[in-house]
Amino acid sequence: MKCIVGLGNPGRKYANTLHNMGFLAVDEFARKRGIAMKRIAFEGIVGEEGTGENKLLLLKPMTYMNLSGRSFGALFRFYKLQEEDVLIVYDDIDIPFGTLRIRKGGSAGTHNGMRSIVEHADARRLPRLRLGIGMEHTHALRDYVLMGVSASQKKTVQAMVERAAEAIEAFVDKGIDAAMNQYNGDI
Repeated sequence: MKCIVGLGNPGRKYANTLHNMGFLAVDEFARKRGIAMKRIAFEGIVGEEGTGENKLLLLKPMTYMNLSGRSFGALFRFYKLQEEDVLIVYDDIDIPFGTLRIRKGGSAGTHNGMRSIVEHADARRLPRLRLGIGMEHTHALRDYVLMGVSASQKKTVQAMVERAAEAIEAFVDKGIDAAMNQYNGDI
């Protein structure tokens, strides 16, 4: 069983923000794969494909970013998931804009959503796909991640979301090593 978790904030107010890159990437992957994201469970929106060992779960926590772990932790424990079968997808201001980074694990860094995931699931080696949103030093951190995607960023964001969906596909079908080898780097 595999599980892909996209981090973001629910609601129209946040739909087109840099902090919702995880939601956008999971939505694109689900669209390409024909997976309906409609079941409400574990304080989130869940999509499913397959059964048994071949089951694929998609989760978008609806708890707001800083409490994402509450949603994921419940799903993680319910399905008795193995850390290596999970991929957490989220934005990262510490990575240059337009860059993808896939890792087998690591710290939560400055990302509050990832901190919540690690805390609530008691899992430190969760594979992750980080979408670089860089940070323009002309804004406060909170303002930058929650402002809408600008016209100048739109093309890069779309390309990054599409490439992230491809990286998720590689993770699901070929594993973390193949995804890292093929998709780490600039878009």
